[in-house]
Amino acid sequence: MSAKDKKSPPPPPLARRLTLAAWFADQLGYSSNREMLDDLKDSGAEWDGGRHPALIRALSRAGAGTGVKIPADALVEMDDSIHSDLSALNRRRSPQVSLKYFQYLAALSVENFLRRRSEGPDQLLADLRIFAESRGAHFPRPESADDLRKLALWIATGGGKTLLTHLNYLQFLRRVRRGQMFSPDNVILLTPNETLSAQHIAELRLSGIPCFRHGESGGALGAEGAHPVRVLEITKLAPKSGPKLVPVDEFAGARNLVLVDEGHKGAGGKAWFERKRELAKRGFLLEYSATFGQAMAGADRERAEEYAHAIALDYSYRHFTTTATARILMSST
Repeated sequence: MSAKDKKSPPPPPLARRLTLAAWFADQLGYSSNREMLDDLKDSGAEWDGGRHPALIRALSRAGAGTGVKIPADALVEMDDSIHSDLSALNRRRSPQVSLKYFQYLAALSVENFLRRRSEGPDQLLADLRIFAESRGAHFPRPESADDLRKLALWIATGGGKTLLTHLNYLQFLRRVRRGQMFSPDNVILLTPNETLSAQHIAELRLSGIPCFRHGESGGALGAEGAHPVRVLEITKLAPKSGPKLVPVDEFAGARNLVLVDEGHKGAGGKAWFERKRELAKRGFLLEYSATFGQAMAGADRERAEEYAHAIALDYSYRHFTTTATARILMSST
């Protein structure tokens, strides 16, 4: 047998080895991310008496003892918190925004992860490792507490990544106020380009979130104790300073909360991957993209596995189109 014949087969596509997404679905009593989305896609987009229909169904499942592993009181508390955060975003918005079922599930996946991490990172790490081992060798196992410093949401274009960014920001800071997460020295929002930076700043202001473009100042801090969002293009991050460049060392040693729009930009490139990782080395990283799968297709094993156990929900284009097609068929009958 030749050396070529002895090579291990390539790993399955990224979507088939998402440890954290599969674990979250399992927490709600589902065998997979896809089964969860398929079952809850008709749960509606509006709140119902302070509760989301998707949560009501999950609670009923818990009561029936059909596999939900999150305690019912924890689900109620998390739902209340998400509702409160959404209300905060809507104070200055007209029209008001509501959450579609997959956006709610994305927020709940982040909320549940932060809850478990704040209760005990060691136990969460152990639980995730046991779960990954039970699912098979192609599900990567988180190795250390550093693997609990990153979350990613794989959301199709048009799926509301900007709204989720704002909601996740409030979710994290709520845990900070409770003393359950570190208080960030900086909140950094990385964008692909200046046009998107301007759009993000406008949207952040609509949500009442203090913000400023990196390098500018004035009126950014908002209320006392607020954590302003520093908006910076990822293309300007560099090892050294230069014209229009920002050295990564400028944030060295700081505990940063890093939000990354279009997380696939540079995800397959080692230099940008390392710069994002360095920014969040002592803090926390949240990434959002519609195309993690394509970006990871040519990535090395280290980067691919990091995303495989960081993506908390997969509502990529294949789920989006399946849902849209199903609704078109239903409306035509």
